[in-house]
Amino acid sequence: EKQLGQMQWLPFARQAHALHLPRHGCQLVRSPLMASCFRLHQCTRDGSGMASGLHGKQQAGARSHRPAQQTADSQSTSSPPFTPRVHSRGFLPGLSAPTSSASRHRNYKQQKIVAFPQETIFNVVAAVDQYVDFLPWCLSSKIIKRQAADDGTERLSTEIGVGFKMLQSSFRSSVTLQPLSRIHAISEPNAYLEDLSFTWSFHALGDNTCRMDLELDFTLKSNEHVLLWDMTKDRVISEYLLCFQRRCSRMQATRAGTKQPAPGTSGNPIS
Repeated sequence: EKQLGQMQWLPFARQAHALHLPRHGCQLVRSPLMASCFRLHQCTRDGSGMASGLHGKQQAGARSHRPAQQTADSQSTSSPPFTPRVHSRGFLPGLSAPTSSASRHRNYKQQKIVAFPQETIFNVVAAVDQYVDFLPWCLSSKIIKRQAADDGTERLSTEIGVGFKMLQSSFRSSVTLQPLSRIHAISEPNAYLEDLSFTWSFHALGDNTCRMDLELDFTLKSNEHVLLWDMTKDRVISEYLLCFQRRCSRMQATRAGTKQPAPGTSGNPIS
């Protein structure tokens, strides 16, 4: 019986060891009431441990979810919304960006010595209404108004239409003529130009030789047209000056009543 009692109280001794109670205390407690108290204490301890463990897991889960939610909120508030970029292309890459007027402004000067009298070359340049007869890309030319000033100068209101294939425009200009020496014109803005002025100067170097100076000052509206001008300016201006010299040759031939010389053989620039 003593051995049987020891075997029945062995679990309580283990519980007492877990509760840090003296082992001999369990051997002295043999009543059913004390056994029930031990069982109640064990259940209470295990239940509170389970409850505390469950509460701890809930708190840990809340803590594990809270940083993710806070990170998502911080990202949604700090990161700007995604905006797709739209790329556009112009006539040539990099030319469609807006630029200042200074970068589209050009000044061009050229000087020629021609084998014609000063009066002849001056009259050819001053006859604006005849440009359509000999200048390339000239579609129309007319003098709208002519007025003589008291200082000996003459003022003209002119309109010249130019074009090449689909590109066409007109120039309305105010022209001032200083007899035999200078022709100055200021043009109104049009579809391609913000401003334009050009000046012809003539200096006699002899009876049949004249120095001719041309200056252009203008601002283009388009970067593409600036590029085209920079690429073709020398060829275009040289062609125009050659056309004026050929016109002088025809006028001289008509006045002299002689046969007109072949183009390019007479009246070419000396230098």
